[in-house]
Amino acid sequence: MPAKLGMSFSAQRGLVSCLIVWHLMNKGVVVKHDFLLAHVDHDESAQVVMAVLSAARRIDDACAHLLARHGLSEGRFAVLLAVSERDDASPGWIAERLGVTRATVTGLLEGLVKSDFVVRMAAPGDRRSHNIKLTEAGVAVVKELVPVYKEWLRQIADKVATPQDIISSLEQLRHNLRSGAPTKGGHESS
Repeated sequence: MPAKLGMSFSAQRGLVSCLIVWHLMNKGVVVKHDFLLAHVDHDESAQVVMAVLSAARRIDDACAHLLARHGLSEGRFAVLLAVSERDDASPGWIAERLGVTRATVTGLLEGLVKSDFVVRMAAPGDRRSHNIKLTEAGVAVVKELVPVYKEWLRQIADKVATPQDIISSLEQLRHNLRSGAPTKGGHESS
């Protein structure tokens, strides 16, 4: 199916990854980050982290607005992109691909079925299982949104540090988090 969407499997995979990363970066981010950012004085490290959190929240809000014009949420768009990657996308595979629970995928699929973006089809050889397929409307919305979404992402990153510098910095932040940086000094975040 990737060829039908006018973009490579790798490009689709990148878009899905971006959606997932932004969703995870934004998870739990609330107004307090703007407040805290204003109160970290001149501690550049704290300012970097708080600015990343604040930017992620704003990106997430803008993305939600962009997708809402097409009757989609980030989660639903991510499901459409995942389904576009293969012709035999099961709900379990979609959940694994997106890093969410199967229950989450079930809820997202309900809305996509009602919007006529996907259909459930009986899985070959197992009447109890089903695969998810894009409808013509689903293929059309993905074809329409992927270039818009790519351009939107490009515009967001325009005139900031080089993309590789940003990626390297964010990877270092992720590494620091995996290494336990948030709890050093014995303080748990709340």
